Amino acid sequence: MQSDVTKPWRLVELAAHACLSVHQLARVFVDAFGVTPHTYLSILRVQRMAKLVRETNSPVSVIYQQVGWSSRGHAAIIFRRYLGVNPSEYRRYGPPTVSRDGPGVGVARAAKSANESAKQPVGRGITVELSTGHTS
Repeated sequence: MQSDVTKPWRLVELAAHACLSVHQLARVFVDAFGVTPHTYLSILRVQRMAKLVRETNSPVSVIYQQVGWSSRGHAAIIFRRYLGVNPSEYRRYGPPTVSRDGPGVGVARAAKSANESAKQPVGRGITVELSTGHTS
């Protein structure tokens, strides 16, 4: 999902890639990442959107589409859910309480710390690794 946040990822597709049933994938994904695949994708999109809002002058009306959302209203709601402000306020005033590592990193770290390790076997020899994009 990290390689293409704009793609409309489907559970069936992800499950087939992991050689798991949809139910198994949903269960092991939450066990490994602490959030559902849909929530994880939303976090990735918010991270990418915040970066574009901070580092470009592109209008928010263009950026939300660049990260895979089809509705500006939906994008603004999700953005506010994770960052506490809408994209325009974020651009104008900066992030209110975001980790210096970037938006969503705190959520990803919390999910990671909920697990005993970042790598967990999930069946059939498959290992899931949590990556926040932060290097230590």
